[in-house]
Amino acid sequence: MIVVIIIGLAAMLAAPTIGTAMAERRTSEATLDLVRLLRAARSSAAGYGRAHLARYAAGAAGGLGTIEMYRGINNGCNANNWAAITAGGCNGNAACRQWLNMTDYTRGTHTVVMASVGGFDDLDICFEPTGITRWRVNVADRFLDLNIAPNGTNLRGGFVFSFQRQVGGANAGVLRRVLLPLGGDARVLR
Repeated sequence: MIVVIIIGLAAMLAAPTIGTAMAERRTSEATLDLVRLLRAARSSAAGYGRAHLARYAAGAAGGLGTIEMYRGINNGCNANNWAAITAGGCNGNAACRQWLNMTDYTRGTHTVVMASVGGFDDLDICFEPTGITRWRVNVADRFLDLNIAPNGTNLRGGFVFSFQRQVGGANAGVLRRVLLPLGGDARVLR
């Protein structure tokens, strides 16, 4: 009977630590899932010979953030009618290949928030089969392949996304970042 009581007490003491560890694991999974999605978009563009769009929306999913990947109908970022291709979002849209929704990583009071480190609330990143990465911050604008944003901000060669676990709205745990260099493969920053 004493052994059972000791095991029960040990389990009771370990429960909060296990919950925190699982929440950190979900944050790490979200980070790696973004790397996979961006790499898939880049390699699919080359493999299918069509432009692929990764659309980031900071305000989506209750402010936690989403990224959706769409396959274009031709090889040029500016030649595709992305408004028609992305109409209605990913729900039932055959052009939508993958998506990352931060609500999928939320359990209880632990949430995971994805943010653009450059301060972009909405961002379209387009991968062409030639390996060129183009981007825009306004869906009405043309795609650019410049290292300077229209507001004069230097991109420093690419985009950075951060993943932060929150408990009750306050930051907790390790801040994780993903780098997408212009013309390169996405990777986790240490």
